[in-house]
Amino acid sequence: TFKDGEVILQDGEVFQTGKSFVYFIVKGQVEIWKEGNFIMLLQQGETFGELAALRKLPFRQATAKAKGAVACRAVLARSFLEVLEQHPSDVVTEILEEIMTYREQQLKKKLELHNVLAHKTVDIDFMFFKLPAMQQDERVTPQHQSMAEALKDLQVYEWTATGKALTKKARDLPPLTI
Repeated sequence: TFKDGEVILQDGEVFQTGKSFVYFIVKGQVEIWKEGNFIMLLQQGETFGELAALRKLPFRQATAKAKGAVACRAVLARSFLEVLEQHPSDVVTEILEEIMTYREQQLKKKLELHNVLAHKTVDIDFMFFKLPAMQQDERVTPQHQSMAEALKDLQVYEWTATGKALTKKARDLPPLTI
């Protein structure tokens, strides 16, 4: 059994068929994480830890954490593979292959999304701060101004279904106390 938040498998952990396990969830839920990103939630009756065993990988491919109290049956990976070899079944092989392909695709999608978001540019509005100015001696100095000066030329935008639009109506701003 595992407590809430307890790490069951660690991403990058060495996988050895004679020492590592494949887990079957008897009760509870297990979260699968990759590089700090949530991948999927596994339920009672599902397995985890089999990806490294079936693909003969040297390392675990994701982190598995208990979500709440979790009870699992752990089977030595070597025993799991021996059962599959001694009792071949096209149906079982096909189901396991579908599961593995789906999980690998989920891992790949999440990593691609993480990489895209890590490098995505975002618009940032700077309020009351002007970009630095270059002096003749090549020193950079910020151009500060008072809040009253900054608000004097304030442009008011409104958001509509078609996007951001500049409006000419003046807003009543509270008086500034500086």
